[in-house]
Amino acid sequence: MKLVRHIRVEKVQVGTVCKFLVFDLHLKALVHDLTNFGDFLTKERGAHVLTTYKKLTHAIRFKEFCRLKGVALRFISDTNLTDYRDWEMSQVVASPSHRGDERTAKRTTNAKLDSVFDLLRWHQQRGELTRASAYIPKRADGGKYNRERVAQRSSVYFTKTGKAAKHHSGFILGDEELRSVLEHAVESRNDPHAAHRNWIMGRIGHLVGLRRGSVNSLLAGDFERRSLEKKLMRSRDDGITLVPKDQKFDYNKAYFFPAWLCYEICSFCENYRAPLISLRNDGKDVSRGRLFLSSTTAKPMAATSISRIYRVLMAEVDAPKGVAFHILRDVFASARLAEETEYRVEAGLDTSTKSLSTAVSMAMGQEDPNSMFRYVQEQQSVHAQKRAAEKKRLIEKRENDYARVLRLLEEKDQQIAELQSALMPRA
Repeated sequence: MKLVRHIRVEKVQVGTVCKFLVFDLHLKALVHDLTNFGDFLTKERGAHVLTTYKKLTHAIRFKEFCRLKGVALRFISDTNLTDYRDWEMSQVVASPSHRGDERTAKRTTNAKLDSVFDLLRWHQQRGELTRASAYIPKRADGGKYNRERVAQRSSVYFTKTGKAAKHHSGFILGDEELRSVLEHAVESRNDPHAAHRNWIMGRIGHLVGLRRGSVNSLLAGDFERRSLEKKLMRSRDDGITLVPKDQKFDYNKAYFFPAWLCYEICSFCENYRAPLISLRNDGKDVSRGRLFLSSTTAKPMAATSISRIYRVLMAEVDAPKGVAFHILRDVFASARLAEETEYRVEAGLDTSTKSLSTAVSMAMGQEDPNSMFRYVQEQQSVHAQKRAAEKKRLIEKRENDYARVLRLLEEKDQQIAELQSALMPRA
C-alpha cells in the first residue's frame, strides 16, 4: 500500500512566532485539525520546530493510512494501531537508509507511534474519541515518555528493541578514507556549486564537529568578508565562534571555526553561492540567508539532503549502510581527544575517562560529559595501541642495532684473522 502524497506542511515565521499550516492539495483547503495539532505542540507543549514538523508528518501518514483502510479515528482500535505499526515497520525495513538491524527498525517504528499517540491523546482531550476502543496511554510525569512503562501497558509498541546508539555503526573513518571522501565530493559532481558546497560541508563536519541540522542552519552573512575580517581582528584564537540556530535539544552552544576555514567559506559564498542566486529565480534571492542551497532552486537545502549526499560519498570508501554525515562528528571527536590525550600525557595530567570526557565535551557541544565515554574509550584504546606499537618498535630497533654491531664485530674479527694469516711467515 502506498500513501497518497497530497498533504503538505508549510512553516510560516511571523517575527519570533512559528506556525505550521497543513494543506490538502486535492481539496485546496487547510486541514484544520492537523494545523491545530501543530499549534498545540508548539504553544502548549513547547516542542521544537523540528520536533513539531516530524510529529506532524507522522500524524499525516497515520491519518492517511486510516483513510485508505476506511477507519475513522473515532472508532480506532488496538487492532488498527497494530496494523499501522506493522505497515510502518515494513516501510522502515524497505527504506534505502535502513541498516539491516531489526531492533533499529523497531525503535524507529516506536518513535513514529509516539507521534500517533500524541495525536490520539490530543483528540481524546477534545472529546473526539468517545467511541474508540484503543487504549491510549497517558504521558509519563515530566512530559516525557517512559516507553518501557508504556510498552508494558500497551500491546502496540514493540518491545526488546535494545538501546544501541543511533549513530554508532562501529565503522571508523580513517585519515585516508576521509581524504578520499572529500576528494570525491569535489570530483564527483559536474556542478561546481554543488561540488564545493559538499566539500565545505564535509570540512565543517570534521573540523568543527557540528551536527547535520546545525550545519544546515548556518547563515552566509556570518562569513561576509568585511564583517569576517573585523571579527578575526578582534579574535585572540585565530578564528571565530558561532552559535548555529538549529541545535539538538534547543542547545545554545558556541562552536569554534578556524580562520582558514572561515576564508574558505567566504570564497565559496563569493565564487559559487552568489552566482547561483543571480542565475536562478530571475535573480531573486530566496535563500533566506542560509549558507547551503539547492543547486536546482537556490532555496535552502533540507537537512535530509545532506545525509543523502554523504551516504553516497561514504559508500565510496566501503562504509556500512547507514553511515552518513554524522560520522564526521566522530572524526572531530577522535581528533580532539587525541590532542587532549597527548597534551595530558606530556604534561603528566589526569588521563582518566571522566577527565577527558569533561575536557572535550564542551568542544563537542555535549551537555552530558558521560555521552563522551564511548569516544574516550575508543581513543584510549588507540593511544594504548600506539604506545604498544612504539614500545615494540623501540625493542625491534634495539635488537636490530645489537645484531648489526655483532655483524660488524664478526667482520672485524674476520679481517684481523685474514691479516694475521697474511703476515705470518711461511714454513
